[in-house]
This record gives sequence, structure tokens and C-alpha cells, in this order.
Amino acid sequence: MIHEIFPKVFHNHYDPEKAACQDSPVMCFQGRKLLCRVEGDTISYPRAEEIVPAGGPDASKLVFLFDISGEDYFLCPGGGPEAFADYEYRDISVYGKVFPLDRAYAAIIAFHLNNWYDTERYCGRCGHELVRDGKERAMRCPECGNLIYPRINPCVIVGVIHEGKILTTQYNRPNAGMFALIAGFAEIGESIEETVAREVKEEVGLKVKDLRFYRSEPWGMSSSLLHGFYCRVDGDPTVKPDGEEIAAGRWWTPEQLQECYTPSHVALTSEMITKFMRKEVTEESLWGEKA
Repeated sequence: MIHEIFPKVFHNHYDPEKAACQDSPVMCFQGRKLLCRVEGDTISYPRAEEIVPAGGPDASKLVFLFDISGEDYFLCPGGGPEAFADYEYRDISVYGKVFPLDRAYAAIIAFHLNNWYDTERYCGRCGHELVRDGKERAMRCPECGNLIYPRINPCVIVGVIHEGKILTTQYNRPNAGMFALIAGFAEIGESIEETVAREVKEEVGLKVKDLRFYRSEPWGMSSSLLHGFYCRVDGDPTVKPDGEEIAAGRWWTPEQLQECYTPSHVALTSEMITKFMRKEVTEESLWGEKA
């Protein structure tokens, strides 16, 4: 998955005093577009020494983001310079097609933080302009002391299994593929397990039971922390798409998936489908022989 960058290690400790070196990679965004260079399937980012002469801010104004195995990444606040040399702005979705994986991961975490910095400009309590806190990664109101931390949304990804088949869905939007699992955000006052049951019921009309947690994944594209679950149908297996968010649903055997499904190397959804397709996750492994 996207955060599995071993042997590299991601460190999110915030150091507001850290300054960019000449060779520090700088993440520049214009909306959903990221300034980068893609050669084949390899991605790289402009360095601080290139950003300033290209029309970017002084290096002292770059914002420290995180480091990956000692390499410090910085953000160009307020949008970066125009494309220059052999760097161009590419849609952020490029992360799913490039290597090394640590640079792809850096792209979506930087995107998460850039959106947060861009959104949190004024205090929601008193309306005063916010400033970056001097001790921790937070935006602080100098007027009333209100602190705003990066937003992280809890979310579920659900692999519903029934009689040797897994359910995939198609979102109700143009050009949507057929290989989405049930997904949704937790609501106020709800446990993550209750989120699973509610989302499955709302999207495809199924009642589920026997939840088994699989694993989690940080997902900067929606500022989320994804929680992956497998579960079984409790009762009628008839899929009834809601027609608003979900247009269609289909049950697949592992053999059927092997004929048409292409795994992704970055997403929890794809890993969960792939584990089922390869029979590494089965009803027996999840719930025992008498499931």
C-alpha cells in the first residue's frame, strides 16, 4: 500500500525551526496539480535551490512538512511558481503510476497538508486570521488562542463476502469502474464497526455480521484514515444499490476476478480485493471451516 515504503521510514515530527537546504524537495500545488518531473515511471520534485530563481518564495518562507529517512520535504505556501525547465504540473493522481513509492507517498501526504493549510486561514471561533503555531503542527488564533490541528477523517473500506464471492460496486458517476468496495466516513457518535454496518445497508441494502478488521491505511487524498474490514451477509444477499452514490453491484468469485481485475500497488481497496482474488483471504481463513 501507499505508506509501505520500507526500507525508507516516514517521520511526521513537526519542527517549525527547520529550514530548507538547497537540495530539499519542495512540494508545489496549484489546486489538484503537483509540480513534478516524470521520467518513465520515476517521479521527482524541484529542489529549494531551483524554486527560488523560478519565481517561488524565498527559501525561508518554505514550510517544513516531514522527513523520509532524513530527507526533509517542504511546502511552497500559497501555490508554487509556474512550470519551469522540465518540471510540469500533473494531476495529483499521478501518485498511483510512479515510483519510488516513498516519493509517491510524499505526494499524497503533502497534498493532505497543503489542503489543510489552504483551508484553515481564519479562526472559526472569532474570525481572526490564523498563524502557524511555534511548537506543534497546528494553526493558532493569536486573538483567542484557538488551536486547529490537521483534519483526519475516520473512514471504512468494506469487503462483503457471501458463499465464496466478494461484492464490488460501481459509483454513480461518469467513467466509474466496477471495482470499488463499500466505503464511507464515520459519523458523530458512531463506532467504526457501526459505520461498517450503516454504510453497507445504505449503499447496497445488505445487513452484515461477523466483522473482521483487516488493516488500516492513511489516505491523504481525502484527509482520511481508512479502516479495512471483511464481513459476511446476514440474511438476504440481494444487492440493492441506492441509485445515488452506487449505480451497480456485483458478486465475484476469485476465478472471475483473475480474468479481469488488475491490482494497484497503492490502495487498501485493491489490496483487499487482490487478497480475495488470490485466495489468501477466504471465508475459512476469516471465520473457520464452519462459517
